[in-house]
Amino acid sequence: MQIGQKLRRGVRAFEKNTQLHIALGRTKLAEIRAALPNRKDQIQEALRFVQQDVRHFGIEIGTSTHQPAAPDKVMEQRFGDCKDKVALLGALFGQLGVPVRPTLVSLRSRATVAQMLPSPLVFDHVIARAELDGQTLWLDGTRAHQSGFATKTSIDRPGIWTRTA
Repeated sequence: MQIGQKLRRGVRAFEKNTQLHIALGRTKLAEIRAALPNRKDQIQEALRFVQQDVRHFGIEIGTSTHQPAAPDKVMEQRFGDCKDKVALLGALFGQLGVPVRPTLVSLRSRATVAQMLPSPLVFDHVIARAELDGQTLWLDGTRAHQSGFATKTSIDRPGIWTRTA
């Protein structure tokens, strides 16, 4: 199987893992909706919650090295690595009507990624890509002080990969 197919299959599995089933997640969403009537403010509060109230901590053993934990588990334990936090962002944003796509990036290799042979090992971080009011948002669930939406990053930059369909 080609590397691109493996990456696409992994992203599809990632996207299926974005449902909130436990009361804890639904309660948080209800709190956000009650406190903030504006959808953009709700999205920003969901991002703030994931970035600041869910600790960035990963247990890189077994399947957790490449597969995110279920959003319910991340909500319950209040910690997760970048994959887990993006899955939780996807679940929260999805319930608020904003779909999220996990986006693989290379923090280590950055611009030199374009010169490397295709490999899932090139990527060392996951961020979220969302569309809100016609604007592409780049969201890093591990950045505790992002304080808003990053919109200027170009998908054409080397070091970033996302599934578009």
